[in-house]
Amino acid sequence: MARALKILAYMIIALGILSGIFVGIVGGGGFWTFLLYAGISIISCLPWFAIVEISEKIDSLSEQLTKMERMQSRFAAGQGNNPVSNSKLQIGSAPVSPSVGSKWTCPECEQVNPSSQRTCKSCGYTR
Repeated sequence: MARALKILAYMIIALGILSGIFVGIVGGGGFWTFLLYAGISIISCLPWFAIVEISEKIDSLSEQLTKMERMQSRFAAGQGNNPVSNSKLQIGSAPVSPSVGSKWTCPECEQVNPSSQRTCKSCGYTR
């Protein structure tokens, strides 16, 4: 629908300019009549362009909200109802402890790394 409104607005602008040319220049009304017709057609289409932009933004936000709802339902199904209350969070295949100063063990090479480090010192695995 937004695309149809945009096409219609462009058509009205084109018709306004063409009618301005016909009435203003060909019909003997003069250059100012041409500018009046063209200006009125452009100004009358500005609200349509605004409505089209707003509807496109609403569609985009609706799609993003739907994606976030799907992600939230997948996360809730996989982690339980309240994943923050778990003592350890699962990221990828490596459990991560939320406590500060703790260490994590790389699942690839069994290297013990500090919790502040996101990659393994030995093999470069990203947790």
